[in-house]
Amino acid sequence: MLFHLPERVAVLRRLWQSVAPGGHLLVQDYDLDTVGVLPPSAALDEAGRLIMDTFGAVGCDVRVGATLPALFARAGVGVPDGTDVAGRIEPYGSGRRMISSVLRSLLPAALGHGVATAGEMEAAMAALEADATRHPDRPMTWPLMIGAWKRR
Repeated sequence: MLFHLPERVAVLRRLWQSVAPGGHLLVQDYDLDTVGVLPPSAALDEAGRLIMDTFGAVGCDVRVGATLPALFARAGVGVPDGTDVAGRIEPYGSGRRMISSVLRSLLPAALGHGVATAGEMEAAMAALEADATRHPDRPMTWPLMIGAWKRR
Protein backbone atom coordinates (compact mmCIF):
# COMPACT_ATOMS: atom_id res chain seq x y z
CA MET A 1 0.00 0.00 0.00
CA LEU A 2 2.59 2.59 1.08
CA PHE A 3 4.69 1.68 -1.96
CA HIS A 4 2.29 3.65 -4.18
CA LEU A 5 1.41 6.56 -1.90
CA PRO A 6 3.29 9.87 -1.89
CA GLU A 7 2.19 10.84 1.65
CA ARG A 8 3.40 7.68 3.38
CA VAL A 9 4.01 9.27 6.79
CA ALA A 10 0.62 11.00 6.84
CA VAL A 11 -1.14 7.76 5.87
CA LEU A 12 0.64 5.83 8.64
CA ARG A 13 -0.22 8.56 11.14
CA ARG A 14 -3.88 8.37 10.14
CA LEU A 15 -3.92 4.58 10.32
CA TRP A 16 -2.34 4.69 13.80
CA GLN A 17 -4.97 7.18 14.96
CA SER A 18 -7.62 4.67 13.87
CA VAL A 19 -6.23 1.82 15.98
CA ALA A 20 -8.28 1.22 19.14
CA PRO A 21 -6.52 0.77 22.48
CA GLY A 22 -5.20 -2.79 22.62
CA GLY A 23 -5.41 -3.05 18.84
CA HIS A 24 -2.56 -3.51 16.39
CA LEU A 25 -1.29 -1.69 13.34
CA LEU A 26 0.30 -4.12 10.90
CA VAL A 27 1.83 -2.90 7.68
CA GLN A 28 3.51 -5.00 5.00
CA ASP A 29 5.21 -3.67 1.91
CA TYR A 30 7.84 -4.51 -0.68
CA ASP A 31 11.54 -3.96 -1.09
CA LEU A 32 12.12 -4.41 -4.82
CA ASP A 33 15.88 -4.05 -4.60
CA THR A 34 16.16 -7.73 -3.69
CA VAL A 35 15.17 -9.10 -7.11
CA GLY A 36 18.07 -10.99 -8.61
CA VAL A 37 19.43 -14.21 -10.02
CA LEU A 38 22.61 -16.17 -9.26
CA PRO A 39 24.96 -15.81 -10.93
CA PRO A 40 23.90 -12.26 -11.80
CA SER A 41 22.28 -11.55 -15.16
CA ALA A 42 22.77 -8.38 -17.19
CA ALA A 43 19.31 -8.94 -18.71
CA LEU A 44 17.61 -9.17 -15.31
CA ASP A 45 19.64 -6.22 -14.04
CA GLU A 46 18.42 -4.08 -16.97
CA ALA A 47 14.82 -5.18 -16.49
CA GLY A 48 15.15 -4.33 -12.80
CA ARG A 49 16.59 -0.92 -13.61
CA LEU A 50 13.68 -0.13 -15.90
CA ILE A 51 11.20 -1.25 -13.26
CA MET A 52 12.88 0.75 -10.48
CA ASP A 53 13.30 3.86 -12.63
CA THR A 54 9.68 3.76 -13.81
CA PHE A 55 8.24 3.25 -10.35
CA GLY A 56 10.49 6.06 -9.11
CA ALA A 57 9.33 8.36 -11.91
CA VAL A 58 5.70 7.95 -10.84
CA GLY A 59 6.48 8.55 -7.16
CA CYS A 60 6.64 5.02 -5.79
CA ASP A 61 9.15 4.10 -3.09
CA VAL A 62 10.64 0.80 -4.27
CA ARG A 63 12.41 0.25 -0.92
CA VAL A 64 9.55 1.26 1.39
CA GLY A 65 9.38 -2.12 3.11
CA ALA A 66 12.92 -1.74 4.42
CA THR A 67 12.11 1.73 5.76
CA LEU A 68 8.98 0.78 7.73
CA PRO A 69 10.60 1.21 11.18
CA ALA A 70 11.76 4.73 10.26
CA LEU A 71 8.33 5.54 8.80
CA PHE A 72 6.63 4.34 11.99
CA ALA A 73 8.86 6.69 14.00
CA ARG A 74 8.25 9.67 11.66
CA ALA A 75 4.49 9.05 11.84
CA GLY A 76 4.49 9.10 15.65
CA VAL A 77 3.73 5.40 15.94
CA GLY A 78 7.04 4.70 17.65
CA VAL A 79 9.45 1.83 17.32
CA PRO A 80 7.66 -1.24 15.94
CA ASP A 81 7.03 -4.07 18.38
CA GLY A 82 8.30 -6.40 15.69
CA THR A 83 9.26 -6.83 12.08
CA ASP A 84 9.26 -9.75 9.70
CA VAL A 85 10.75 -10.43 6.30
CA ALA A 86 9.43 -12.96 3.79
CA GLY A 87 10.97 -13.83 0.48
CA ARG A 88 10.54 -16.20 -2.37
CA ILE A 89 13.08 -18.06 -4.47
CA GLU A 90 12.18 -19.89 -7.63
CA PRO A 91 13.88 -20.96 -10.84
CA TYR A 92 14.70 -18.09 -13.19
CA GLY A 93 12.85 -19.89 -15.99
CA SER A 94 9.50 -19.44 -14.25
CA GLY A 95 10.30 -16.43 -12.04
CA ARG A 96 11.03 -14.21 -15.02
CA ARG A 97 7.30 -14.25 -15.82
CA MET A 98 6.70 -11.95 -12.86
CA ILE A 99 9.38 -9.54 -14.08
CA SER A 100 8.02 -9.59 -17.64
CA SER A 101 4.47 -8.94 -16.40
CA VAL A 102 5.60 -5.98 -14.32
CA LEU A 103 7.59 -4.55 -17.26
CA ARG A 104 4.57 -4.88 -19.57
CA SER A 105 2.30 -3.20 -17.04
CA LEU A 106 4.76 -0.32 -16.66
CA LEU A 107 5.21 0.29 -20.38
CA PRO A 108 2.82 3.28 -20.59
CA ALA A 109 4.42 4.93 -17.54
CA ALA A 110 7.96 4.25 -18.79
CA LEU A 111 7.13 5.80 -22.14
CA GLY A 112 5.20 8.70 -20.64
CA HIS A 113 7.99 9.62 -18.21
CA GLY A 114 10.83 9.16 -20.69
CA VAL A 115 12.39 6.26 -18.77
CA ALA A 116 12.70 4.20 -21.95
CA THR A 117 11.48 3.99 -25.51
CA ALA A 118 9.14 1.27 -26.70
CA GLY A 119 12.11 -0.33 -28.47
CA GLU A 120 14.21 -0.33 -25.31
CA MET A 121 11.41 -1.90 -23.30
CA GLU A 122 10.84 -4.59 -25.96
CA ALA A 123 14.59 -5.27 -26.16
CA ALA A 124 14.76 -5.63 -22.38
CA MET A 125 11.84 -8.08 -22.34
CA ALA A 126 13.35 -10.10 -25.21
CA ALA A 127 16.76 -10.22 -23.50
CA LEU A 128 15.13 -11.32 -20.24
CA GLU A 129 13.22 -14.07 -22.03
CA ALA A 130 16.33 -15.30 -23.87
CA ASP A 131 18.48 -15.24 -20.73
CA ALA A 132 15.90 -17.08 -18.62
CA THR A 133 15.48 -19.66 -21.39
CA ARG A 134 19.26 -20.23 -21.49
CA HIS A 135 19.52 -20.47 -17.68
CA PRO A 136 16.14 -21.68 -16.43
CA ASP A 137 17.43 -23.39 -13.29
CA ARG A 138 19.33 -20.47 -11.78
CA PRO A 139 17.84 -19.34 -8.45
CA MET A 140 15.90 -16.09 -8.69
CA THR A 141 14.85 -14.04 -5.69
CA TRP A 142 11.62 -12.08 -5.73
CA PRO A 143 11.01 -8.77 -3.95
CA LEU A 144 11.02 -9.10 -0.19
CA MET A 145 7.77 -8.54 1.68
CA ILE A 146 8.60 -6.75 4.91
CA GLY A 147 6.19 -6.23 7.75
CA ALA A 148 6.17 -4.11 10.89
CA TRP A 149 3.62 -3.96 13.68
CA LYS A 150 2.82 -2.02 16.81
CA ARG A 151 0.25 -2.52 19.57
CA ARG A 152 -1.55 0.57 20.84
